[in-house]
Amino acid sequence: MAEAARLGGELHPEHFRKETQAVFDRAVSAAIPPVLIALSGVYGILTVAHFVLLPPEYVAPLAGAAGGTAALFLAGLLALRRWKIPEGFDHAAGAIIATVALANTLVHLQFMAEARQTTNLLLIVIGTGLIFVEWS
Repeated sequence: MAEAARLGGELHPEHFRKETQAVFDRAVSAAIPPVLIALSGVYGILTVAHFVLLPPEYVAPLAGAAGGTAALFLAGLLALRRWKIPEGFDHAAGAIIATVALANTLVHLQFMAEARQTTNLLLIVIGTGLIFVEWS
């Protein structure tokens, strides 16, 4: 607001856009570690669930995919403990997380070929939208 006072009381649109973008970047940056924790847990649970719930011919590929996805998310979380996401790349990191989840879902759709599995796609879209909101 001090900037607005200096500019004659007006908040210029470009300044507002930069401030808004910075707020969204901080929100996404703060959301990434809890999202990685949650997703690694979810895919870890799904790995075990696949052994119990899926037909035997699908267990190995789908449990492997879920386990690999859980491991990737856990590795991402451990990497964030050591390194920080470069400024301005928070949304890209979020997109990578969403892409890994999407890839897992598409593998599941390819093997199972059931229309009801498309609900997972909707969950990814909704979850990504809720976490990685951005005004452009």
